[in-house]
Amino acid sequence: MTQSRVLYRSLAAAPRTAVGGDGVYLFDQEGRRYLDACCGVVVSSLGHNHRRVIEAIKRQAEALGPRSWRSSLPSARLG
Repeated sequence: MTQSRVLYRSLAAAPRTAVGGDGVYLFDQEGRRYLDACCGVVVSSLGHNHRRVIEAIKRQAEALGPRSWRSSLPSARLG
């Protein structure tokens, strides 16, 4: 039996696990590449692992840092 290059939902077989992505493709544990034809709304417009999106997330995470959401004076007064 030939192995399919299509990832589909089946109760008869264990699903492959995507361990990475780049653009419109996903990669499994063995390094096989699959076209992601059923991705979500963000991936369908930006792709997996989009450099600018990752940079924006990193900047935002660095700006927020590990601080409490209750660190402003008005919220401290509530608590």
